[in-house]
Amino acid sequence: MSITFCGKCGYNNPEECHFCVNCGADMFDSTGEPVPDRQPVERLSPYDPNRQYMQPVPPPYQQGPYGTPLPPVPVPVQPKKAEVLNYQPKGRKFAIALSITAMVLTIITLFGMPADFASFDNTVLRIGMQPGEEVILVLTFVTLAIAIAALLEPILCIVTGILIIVIASLLASGPVIDSFLAANLIVFILIAVDIMVLGIVSVIFMRKFVDNNVKDVDMFKSCYLTWVGIPRQ
Repeated sequence: MSITFCGKCGYNNPEECHFCVNCGADMFDSTGEPVPDRQPVERLSPYDPNRQYMQPVPPPYQQGPYGTPLPPVPVPVQPKKAEVLNYQPKGRKFAIALSITAMVLTIITLFGMPADFASFDNTVLRIGMQPGEEVILVLTFVTLAIAIAALLEPILCIVTGILIIVIASLLASGPVIDSFLAANLIVFILIAVDIMVLGIVSVIFMRKFVDNNVKDVDMFKSCYLTWVGIPRQ
C-alpha cells in the first residue's frame, strides 16, 4: 500500500486520503496532484539506553589576565552556634525570682512607701508631683524604667539602687518633708543596697545556669537565655 506524507505534520496517510488524517490539511493542489516537497517530519524517538548521546561540553576553565587562574571563591563562614550540653534547669527559677523581687522592691519604695514612714501622702511619687520637685518626679520614672529593664538584665539593678540613693539624698536636703531624718535616709540606702545585691546575685545564678547548659555565651545573653529558655535539640 502506497503512503502519502502530510507536508504539514508529517503523518503517514493512505494513498486514497485527500486530507490528512492527523491534522486535516489538504494534501493535493487544485489539479489533483500531490503538493510537491512533501517530506516526512522527523520525530523524536524514545530514549534508548544502549545509544550513545552527545554529552554537554563543560565551560572552559576561567583564567584571569595573562593566563593567571582566578582566585578561589570564598566560602561563607557560618556563625558559630552555641553548643548545648545536657540540659540542667537548676538555678533558673531562683535567678528569675531574685530579678522579680528587685523590681517589686523598687516599685514599693517609689510608689508605696511613705518617705517619712508616717503618711502615705509623702511617697516619693507624691512628693515629686509637688511644685518645685520636678527633678524627683523625673528621677522616679527613670528609676522605674530601669527597674523594668533590670528584669531582663539584672545587672541594671546597680543603676536602680544608685538612683534611689540620689532620690533619698534630695529628699533629705529639700524642704518638702521636715520629718525626713537621718534614719529615713539610712533606710532608703539599705533598700537600695538590697536591690543592688539582688541584681548581682540574680546575674550570678543566671550565668551559672547558662554555663551548665551552653558554652561560649556572654553575660548579657546569659540573662536573656535564662528568661526565654535554652532551645534544646
